[in-house]
Amino acid sequence: MKKCKRLLCMLLLITTVFTMISAIPIHTFAAVKTVPQTTVYRMKQYYKISHAVIDPNSPYLYFTDMANKKVHRLNYETGKTISISFKLKPERMIIHKGLLYVTLLKKEHSPYIFDEDQEGVIGVLDLKTFTLKKQLDVNTDPYDMTVDRNGNLYVSSGSGQHTSLKSYSLITNQENHWARIYDASFIEMHPSMNKIYSFSSNISPRDGYAYNISNGKFIEGGYKGGYNSPYHGEYPMTPRFALSPDGQYIFNYAGTVFGCGAADYYDMNYITKLNSPFNAIAFNVKDNYFYTAVKGKKVEIYDQLTLKNVSSLQTQGDSEYLFYKYSKLISVSKHSSGFYFIEVLKGPQLSRSKAPQNVKHYLPYNANISDTEIDPVKSVMYLADPANSKIYGINYQNFSVSEVKLNLPPERIVLKNGKLYVTLLKMPHDHYTDEDKQKGAIAIIDTDTMKLLKQFDIRLDPYDIEVDKNGNIYISSGSGQSTSMKIFSEKTGEELSSSYMRSAYFIEYNTRFNKIYAITTRSSPRDIYAYNIENGKFAADIYDSPYHGDYNMSKALKISPDDKYLFNGGGFIFNASNVKKEDITFVKKLNKGFTDVAFDVVHKRFYTVVEDKFIYSYHYDSFEGIGTYTSKGAIQSLDYKDGKLIALTKIKDRGYIIEKFNP
Repeated sequence: MKKCKRLLCMLLLITTVFTMISAIPIHTFAAVKTVPQTTVYRMKQYYKISHAVIDPNSPYLYFTDMANKKVHRLNYETGKTISISFKLKPERMIIHKGLLYVTLLKKEHSPYIFDEDQEGVIGVLDLKTFTLKKQLDVNTDPYDMTVDRNGNLYVSSGSGQHTSLKSYSLITNQENHWARIYDASFIEMHPSMNKIYSFSSNISPRDGYAYNISNGKFIEGGYKGGYNSPYHGEYPMTPRFALSPDGQYIFNYAGTVFGCGAADYYDMNYITKLNSPFNAIAFNVKDNYFYTAVKGKKVEIYDQLTLKNVSSLQTQGDSEYLFYKYSKLISVSKHSSGFYFIEVLKGPQLSRSKAPQNVKHYLPYNANISDTEIDPVKSVMYLADPANSKIYGINYQNFSVSEVKLNLPPERIVLKNGKLYVTLLKMPHDHYTDEDKQKGAIAIIDTDTMKLLKQFDIRLDPYDIEVDKNGNIYISSGSGQSTSMKIFSEKTGEELSSSYMRSAYFIEYNTRFNKIYAITTRSSPRDIYAYNIENGKFAADIYDSPYHGDYNMSKALKISPDDKYLFNGGGFIFNASNVKKEDITFVKKLNKGFTDVAFDVVHKRFYTVVEDKFIYSYHYDSFEGIGTYTSKGAIQSLDYKDGKLIALTKIKDRGYIIEKFNP
């Protein structure tokens, strides 16, 4: 009798009560003729589904039933269902390492319940036994959640207005850290487990946000609360979204696709728009397809390599949740009369036609190319992609691709003596970060093997890079105001010399005069500076051009192959000289400004990129115009090699291609 009383007391102490109930009868409907091999299960227990997730290792679907305070588990192969009851309302779920995490609400979500008055519970269920393992009291109103690899739980708040995204240790059950977030925001963990994304729900225009994390801590700090997308109402967004399993894309349910980027300012960039908004999405990782559930009882099928719609399927109801598993699409569909049912569809067998490999090569759609270099010997263009932390080597004759995966986002590259020298970002460029707080790295890659030879850290935020004939590496700073340009040893990585410089200068090395030319990007009027080098160190004599606003210069600066001229994107040509009074003096103004320039030394011509899509050709001796060419898209870079102009072009909704012109 005493044992029974003690057992009853223990049960009463548990705030969440769960019960196992008998299986709910399932009725199998006839398959729709237009959808081959379709099985439909009608759920005879009527309830509104608040959320649904699929077990990655077993044939189970899990549903939250807020009205009845239950979580249901349904075997979509047999139709058998068991349920757990709670004292609190379950709302959202995630599955992580064999555990089902459930948000349990103590109050209804409200924008007028602020942080200090919020509370809730997270229930943790063992998937093998479908029993409650533990529960965690949280000092927030739980709305959505995610988990990292170190056992830290991140919970967004469903109440308040400017509220909190909090992290909790699942080991100690204590709060780790917090960051600002808008109320009722869905959150998703990036596959790298070092970043969380969200979209706001109760503000207009809607915006996307990202939070860099490290073992339960928000790197940007609590009050700052991560960083937002570069847009403010330009593209349609909904609060709901999904990340692709490879971590390259953000699929917003409005049908808008954004790219993920390792560096903050290469993150959440617009890529394309799908055919239609959708209310569910599923991914076929093996075959590189994804599926979106749209209005009209329809599932659209997309090729993830091109982000193009390739086919569609008809369903018997409007799909509210969609999953892909074991070559089958599993839809949680809703009938027009209000009841839910499960549709299990065999995934369609699709084949891709091979794209023509003539004058172009498509990079990943989320690629954000920050710099390019052309190989002087091989038919290869090298590209830096900070969004994916990769360097690509693309053979523009046969379009074979090699790549180097880096542990930091690359930004600028320079090719010297068969090696690529790469700046690696550890922080965003920030005008207010002084030099003593700056950090970055340099990578060196062998272009024959496309292998990383060396990487070393530097105490500078690298903005641009140059290398001299002795292998000395010149780096300008991207942060601070009064900062430095530094010289580093390729062999040892040590700092050899430093010279005063304002931040964010593009630099060019003049081999003939052993001199660095630098152009300002943040000051007005823009100016060009000369830094002489003596014995691998900066000489004392630093000087600028003799002009101050006389010529409307742009950021673009390139030295001609013979080291005689400085070509500025404003359309201006200046002398390069070892004599100070003759250096950086005006020579000629072209009829058009440009964003890039390429040189044909043999035929004494040069070519400029004008207004993104046009290439202007000129005589090198007279600087007189010859003709024009037109590209398919916006030219990002232009080179001349082996009698051809080679352009990296970006086409809206199609990504990057390589174009070749016969001048």
